[in-house]
This record gives sequence, C-alpha cells and structure tokens, in this order.
Amino acid sequence: MNLPHAGPAMEAPSARATAHLASEPPRSTQAARSSRRRHHHLLLLGLG
Repeated sequence: MNLPHAGPAMEAPSARATAHLASEPPRSTQAARSSRRRHHHLLLLGLG
C-alpha cells in the first residue's frame, strides 16, 4: 500500500528518521534503506 506524498510536510519526519538511523551503527546500505522505508511508514501512520 503506497501512501501519497504530502510534500514539504514529509521533510520533518524523514529528517527525524534519518537522524535516528544515523545514531545507530551502520549495518548495510540496502538494509538501512529498507528499514528507513518501513520506519517512515510507521511515522506516517502515527502522524495520520
């Protein structure tokens, strides 16, 4: 299920998720990307 992009409003949650990942030890680029995407969806659901 793809959620529509909200535009500028997406910047804050995205930056927050990126910062959260940055604080964690790097594992794999693809794994981090996938994890961030899943985390991003959770943030969107929480905001919605």
